[in-house]
Amino acid sequence: MMPFMKTYRFPLLLRGLAASTFLAACAAGPVAARAADVAATGHGIVTMTRGMRVFGDAETALIAAMKARDTAALDKLVGPTFEQRAPDAPGTPLARDEWVAQAAAAAAKSTGLQQMAVHDYGDLAVVSFLWTRQAPQASAFVVDVWQRGEPDKYVLVTRYFSPLPAASGKMKRPAPPAVDTKK
Repeated sequence: MMPFMKTYRFPLLLRGLAASTFLAACAAGPVAARAADVAATGHGIVTMTRGMRVFGDAETALIAAMKARDTAALDKLVGPTFEQRAPDAPGTPLARDEWVAQAAAAAAKSTGLQQMAVHDYGDLAVVSFLWTRQAPQASAFVVDVWQRGEPDKYVLVTRYFSPLPAASGKMKRPAPPAVDTKK
């Protein structure tokens, strides 16, 4: 080996090692921060999306109008063809008038919304969340379908409402399918 190669080999290795250490540290930083966020909050959502802000505010306004029995506010938030569907009678939706009559009681023990997801499909937005409520009303998994009327004005057109068992308050995830590794 030539003498000048010996002098440059060691610094080159050091530079490669330093670069790979730097890249590993840069990659690990956000992962560690995200892990801390997940551990602190209990979920993987680090920042609120625009959809979560818009529909979180709309859902909160809806609950406030339900609690206050404010029909004028409900008329602005709930479409005229609104219906609610539930798993105990999926073929028999609850019509808007019946739902409005029951709305105050349904919202009376509301403690908040959690685990919201928003899927925006242009003129329709599908919003799902866990609606937590105090006993005797069970928390519920809710899927709301909002339809755009005026620009950036949405009305609730359909609600899928599924009460959760009072004891758990959390939805159980199904076990992943078994994988046959003997093939």
